[in-house]
Amino acid sequence: SLIDFLITESYVCNWDSLINLNNIMLWRTNSISAGVPYADGRWRFMLYDTEYSAGFSGMDASYNYLANMDSTEKTGCYGALFYHLMDNAKFAEQFLQSYENAVKTQFSYERAADRISHYLSLLSEVYADTEKRFGYHSDYTNGALTVMDFFQKRPEYARSQCESIVSKYHSLESGDVDC
Repeated sequence: SLIDFLITESYVCNWDSLINLNNIMLWRTNSISAGVPYADGRWRFMLYDTEYSAGFSGMDASYNYLANMDSTEKTGCYGALFYHLMDNAKFAEQFLQSYENAVKTQFSYERAADRISHYLSLLSEVYADTEKRFGYHSDYTNGALTVMDFFQKRPEYARSQCESIVSKYHSLESGDVDC
């Protein structure tokens, strides 16, 4: 869960989370139920409040999030935790594999463009009705284009930033890094 959370926050460059030590939430079930997914009592990270990400709030696709997470020793500082965990070969390897998988699948430009187009088609009528009823005009397509542009450019930067952070905190044999 920590790895997935770190990958997601860093890939989308969510300014209002690990950079700012804000909007970090965990959850778990209070009762364990065998055979029920996620009902094992383990703590899991929850993603929310991501409006300052994916090209908004000055965090463009080139931003090196992994290198700029808050690294103080303040309570709740996941940057310092991440940097220390990168010294562990097993963690570093799992992080790299998960990161590469996320870049290729969940965060691929094709997937992002498809989802954005889908939601634009669903919401276009709602925006038109809102404008007609309240006279409020929202250029929601510009926002969508910003996000699509971010996801188109992000893989190039994300891969090199991943390689850089791994080499800084964990020495792998040449060729082991495949972000």
